[in-house]
Amino acid sequence: MRTHVAHTSHSHTHTSHTHTRCWFRLSAGLWKNSMADVHRTWKYIWKRIQLMGLEDVTDYDPNLLSDPQWPCGKHKRVLIFASYMTTVIEYVKPSDLKKDMNETFKEKFPHIKLTLSKIRSLKREMRVVGEDCGMQPVTIAMALVYFEKLVLQGRLNKQNRKLVSAACILLAAKISSDLKKQEVKHLIDKLEERFRISRRELISFEFTILVALEMALYLPESKVMPHYRKLVQLQQSKQ
Repeated sequence: MRTHVAHTSHSHTHTSHTHTRCWFRLSAGLWKNSMADVHRTWKYIWKRIQLMGLEDVTDYDPNLLSDPQWPCGKHKRVLIFASYMTTVIEYVKPSDLKKDMNETFKEKFPHIKLTLSKIRSLKREMRVVGEDCGMQPVTIAMALVYFEKLVLQGRLNKQNRKLVSAACILLAAKISSDLKKQEVKHLIDKLEERFRISRRELISFEFTILVALEMALYLPESKVMPHYRKLVQLQQSKQ
């Protein structure tokens, strides 16, 4: 399986409105065509992405939403002494801890419409469906980067959260692997079942996600590796 993770950062090519309009025209008739036509359309898109050299250069912190400090909230106390500093976290009921965590998160990111606990739940679902489909950890990690970038942009809500999650997995699978037509169909079947969405909505939503990410699907290694390490550690802990 061939994996595409950028090891070096190149100068960013700004996506023109012309390219965006062109790709939306491609999506407009997507479901009027056969699966073979859909497959050819995506091959064309990936080729264009490669030729345009669109790589992610945005200021994204891959550790932000996974920060272990989030659950502590107001229950954390930092004690500073002459030669060292220590943190004390008082005992609190899990339900209260979850509530405080979500409130703290909302105060810091008022533009994000989902709670932090819901965001983490969606990430777990993405990981599970990715593993069920036999995806490599690096591919799942790429999907999580796409997802978190959209979360931090404030683009997720209760209505589209499952479509966004599924579309991020599908995009990561297509960009990081040479998927055959049947493999794409199998993945879409799994996503449709897991997230309870329609494949028609999923296919059309891919283009929405593509534009929201400014078509920057090739990711620097520094953005992917934190997610990748956590996924590998989790897999090893299950063995």
